[in-house]
Amino acid sequence: MGKQAFNPYLPSWEYVPDAEPHIVNGRVYVYGSHDLFDGINFCLGDYVCWSAPVDDLRHWRYDGVIFEVSQDARGNLLNPDGRGDILFAPDVVEKVAPDGKRTYYLYPNNQGWRRIGMVAKADRPDGPFTVCNWDPKDPSRSDGALGFDPGVLIEPADVVLLEGIHVFYDPQVRDLLDFKVYIQVDPDVCLLRRVKRDIRDRGRTVESIYRQYLETVKPMYEKQGCSRETQALDMENCCITVPAFVPWSIICSVPLQLLGTDYRSMLYASFLYLVPLIHWLRLALSRKTV
Repeated sequence: MGKQAFNPYLPSWEYVPDAEPHIVNGRVYVYGSHDLFDGINFCLGDYVCWSAPVDDLRHWRYDGVIFEVSQDARGNLLNPDGRGDILFAPDVVEKVAPDGKRTYYLYPNNQGWRRIGMVAKADRPDGPFTVCNWDPKDPSRSDGALGFDPGVLIEPADVVLLEGIHVFYDPQVRDLLDFKVYIQVDPDVCLLRRVKRDIRDRGRTVESIYRQYLETVKPMYEKQGCSRETQALDMENCCITVPAFVPWSIICSVPLQLLGTDYRSMLYASFLYLVPLIHWLRLALSRKTV
């Protein structure tokens, strides 16, 4: 590199947390949420972009506002006060078409009602980005299954790993996954980890942690309507076991290739059908006895 980078790399008046750097044509572009000085909440600003040459990270360029959402697909205001939606941590990916045309997709993590799965696109990495997945039946809603703080990866790979918080929350996302791993942690352990983290990293008091846990965290968890164990069993007995009978699924093809056998061996795994059947039967009987 020609010159040494230094911190803070942005002006002292600029607040771009949750930054995602991406290199395009010799420049690094930084995308993130946008806090405002003395703001009453997080992420009140529209998305802005800053960029710099990869070989000179001391001289950053302000590329301006690249995305804001204040109107629906028909041009009507989304919010009565005319303000744009709250936009949390985003991500951007580049898609190259067979003819070489480059399109940039922005996943804005829109916190507006029924717009969290929003996607926008642009012809340039510095925008401007426009929404491309408005619901044709509802101009104020966007289709999609992407949720909180998305991380998007486009790679020509046979296996893609998806991890993070709330990964299994949306059924549309769960249906796209061939194999799922769920880790059950005792609620007491979760609370102890929260207390330790918030005191050490956030300077909070034990009283404030307990109050937040009892007033928001625990009620929202119980509001799900089913325990995490029940959801994990549903995924294990349905989404994981059943795909093993789909020949083009890696859950089926990889073990067969390792064993050096063909798809006729699937007949000997017929007992796997009993796992979801028994699970569904148990659920049906338990509902009748309630």
